[in-house]
Amino acid sequence: MIESKPLRDSPLELLRHRIQRIRLDAHPQPAPDAVFDLAASINVARHAEKPRQWKVTLDVEFGPQNPGCPTPYSGAISFVGEFDVKPQYPEGDVRRLVEVTGVSMLYGACREAIANLTARAAHGMITLPSVSFFQSNDTQKKADHENAPPAVPAATTEEAKAP
Repeated sequence: MIESKPLRDSPLELLRHRIQRIRLDAHPQPAPDAVFDLAASINVARHAEKPRQWKVTLDVEFGPQNPGCPTPYSGAISFVGEFDVKPQYPEGDVRRLVEVTGVSMLYGACREAIANLTARAAHGMITLPSVSFFQSNDTQKKADHENAPPAVPAATTEEAKAP
């Protein structure tokens, strides 16, 4: 017997999402052993007047890892989603919730759209691979440190403030 568990409301609500851009190319002679390369670009922005509302843009590109070994399809898809974070959710964790859960929701929509389109295309349906947008706190701190702007000497900072 499978134990059923009650479902809980998510602290992140997807208000709406839509495709911004989509491109799908079927290769005439894909290689049977071709491997997909996947790249994602993410933009997360907080609403200026409603701090619990967020806009997320996810751009996903896919194609062959090796240009000499073409995959059945290559292309790109871009989704935009608007999200609302429940008021009781801790403020210090909101951005991470949106960056992990919100982006994951949009990636699921990307996978579904590509599966639906390719199901009626030349080489049959593909499903983009499962991915994780979660990073441990240690990994995130390291990435933040590596992407931090270079330190500026105090004299230069003061000079920049001068009229």
